Amino acid sequence: MSARATITRRGLIGGLGLLALPRLARAQGFAGLSDSADGFAPVTPGKAFSFPSDHGPHDDFRIEWWYVTANLSDANLKDVNLSRANLVNAKLIGANLRNVVFTNATLLGAQLQGANVNGALWSNTMCPDGTNSNSNGGTCRGHLN
Repeated sequence: MSARATITRRGLIGGLGLLALPRLARAQGFAGLSDSADGFAPVTPGKAFSFPSDHGPHDDFRIEWWYVTANLSDANLKDVNLSRANLVNAKLIGANLRNVVFTNATLLGAQLQGANVNGALWSNTMCPDGTNSNSNGGTCRGHLN
């Protein structure tokens, strides 16, 4: 019995269409940023932020990315929401982190010696030692380096 491969016209056309996908994907650019920005607010230097109103999304802007570099040693961050914060290698030595929300935050390599983490909420948080709070009984205590 010999095996014989047959291909239909529909299969051939579909296969050729798949070959074009990488080229189409490249042409779109990153998140559509190669397209026109008409209809979006321009980004201008010197923007003053007003909290708490600026805590939410800013839909009039095309893309939103917050990046802050700060020394947080001895900082008073009591009751602050740091959900989804990237705190990789952060220096939080002696910081007051009482009742801080660390949901989905990354603290890999962060220094928290002497920090007050009483009442902190850890949910799917990457602890400083690389473990996940969900695997540590819902906490990073004991995994703070």
